[in-house]
Amino acid sequence: MSAIKIKDEIMIAKGRAAIWKILTDINSWRLWSGVIDRAVIYGQLRSGTSFKCLADKWDFDCVIEDVVSEDRFYCRGKTIGLEAAFQWELSPAGEGTRVSLVAEIDGWMARYFGKRIRAGFEGAIFTWLYSLKNNAERRAVKAEAEKRSRISGRYPKRKISLLRPFRLLQPDRRDQEYED
Repeated sequence: MSAIKIKDEIMIAKGRAAIWKILTDINSWRLWSGVIDRAVIYGQLRSGTSFKCLADKWDFDCVIEDVVSEDRFYCRGKTIGLEAAFQWELSPAGEGTRVSLVAEIDGWMARYFGKRIRAGFEGAIFTWLYSLKNNAERRAVKAEAEKRSRISGRYPKRKISLLRPFRLLQPDRRDQEYED
């Protein structure tokens, strides 16, 4: 039995396939999660594959325990004094997806510093889920804007003079105040 168990969930206005793609791209977690400083997977996404994850000061050696495409992702990680297990579950809900995350933390640090460890992991899980939501929904908005610009034929362009290509490096004169 684990010393600490934390459950949280969030609704995301995006399909399971899109969320699954973001969630299981472990090497990209650092780009969007707000919690992970570095993550590297050593192989393909399947049971038994290991990956390394640096979150704040915690350097976890992790192993993927279970993967069910677009449904469930379960992994375990160990660091000095802590053992953590994380299970993400994706389920359809209305026009979006419900993402549930269950974390079980154990080890001597979790038993001796339980309140502090719980507070840290609760904050990290909250940040993780809202970052996942923002990233998934932002990608949808960005894709829709690109689609609209392709349909309308309007692309945001910046004109560069052939005579002065390095003008981009100079400050814009409109930003400067002139004295009369």
